[in-house]
Amino acid sequence: LVELVRCFDDNNIFSESANPAEDVENFELELILSDLELMERKLERSRKAAKADKKMKETVEFLESFVAHLSDGKSAKSFKFKESELAEIEEAGLLSLKPVIYIANLSEDSASNFDEDEYYIELREYLKDREALLLPLCAKIEAEISELEAEEQQVFLEELGIGERALNSLIKASYSLLGYISFFTVGEDEVRAWTIVNGTKAQRAAGKIHSDLERGFIRAEICAFDDMKASGSWNNAKNEGLVRIEGKEYLMKDGDVTNIRFNV
Repeated sequence: LVELVRCFDDNNIFSESANPAEDVENFELELILSDLELMERKLERSRKAAKADKKMKETVEFLESFVAHLSDGKSAKSFKFKESELAEIEEAGLLSLKPVIYIANLSEDSASNFDEDEYYIELREYLKDREALLLPLCAKIEAEISELEAEEQQVFLEELGIGERALNSLIKASYSLLGYISFFTVGEDEVRAWTIVNGTKAQRAAGKIHSDLERGFIRAEICAFDDMKASGSWNNAKNEGLVRIEGKEYLMKDGDVTNIRFNV
């Protein structure tokens, strides 16, 4: 989940000052209330089922405890589940159990020095004990950047003293929060990125490209992304000794440029 939180004042749009902590609190409460409604219905169904099936008694007891937890305004994240209990709710898609990225929507003046912005500081302090990520962003600047050509975008960012687009930071943060990484394959006329779970081994990663590559896996030729970028091409990287050979047990790293050798 991604929540955009106002961290600026504008008398032409808003009659009240920003209150990021309160906005997040209200957002979290909405998630909890949504989950509570789902779990109350599930509890009702389980109670009816328990009349004919005594094995449902433990499920009912768990759901009663969980519903009471949500009723106290506590998120699903803070409930201590047993492994068997998680199986009971995984299909429900509980919102307050999902990872969250909060985006502090800043004024243009604070975009390059967000660490000094009072609203950003307030929001960061409010979130410090939560399992959430916080990213700074100025939506107005992002909108202006999106209308520029790629070459102009970097110049514009440098003029503002901003390292990279907030959109890029959001994509990276989303991948990290979900436990994903990407590796690349390079052809004569295209480069492709493949998304895998962090911790995936080379042979399994090869299967993302094609099942034949996983089945007939021999080895993986790997070059780090930064090395590939500096070399300018795969052949240059090989000639410079930057391409290494890895076996099927190799744990893929984010940004690996990969060539799979296989035989079927």
